[in-house]
Amino acid sequence: ERDLFQRERRRDRKDRPMTAWFRARFLCVIAGTVLLFSACASTNRAALQSMSEESGRFLASGEVEKALAPFTEAYRKSPGDKSLILHYIAAVDGIWQAGAEAFAKQDYVMAERIYRALWDHYPNFEGFASKLTFTKSTLEEKLKQSRTSLADENPRASSRERG
Repeated sequence: ERDLFQRERRRDRKDRPMTAWFRARFLCVIAGTVLLFSACASTNRAALQSMSEESGRFLASGEVEKALAPFTEAYRKSPGDKSLILHYIAAVDGIWQAGAEAFAKQDYVMAERIYRALWDHYPNFEGFASKLTFTKSTLEEKLKQSRTSLADENPRASSRERG
């Protein structure tokens, strides 16, 4: 019985260094992975912030297509990136809101330009369209309203804008 006890004790000692080595190795791998992902996340966060700012500048200058372009391109490359999708949704919803504001101010040229760009890009939103603050049918209705209002305001200007 004593011999069995001593063998058991020796086996425990042999296992401990391996377990300690394994734990140390495992913790190093986990720590390295966390550092790697946090570095990637901060780079990604900075890139997303830059895209958002660029998109806002283009929208402010009336270049709606260019406001959508950085997100559209990034989404084509990484359609599964959840952080990118959230920023893309925010950008699209911001552009939608800008269209609503332009329409409310009776700037039908800008409203039509915004709604048309959203309409043209809507196929790119299919992966997350249910999370947007508007639907395709709502967008279609707003586009028609802005075109009608533009035509009512100035028939010649509206034909030039569409052309």
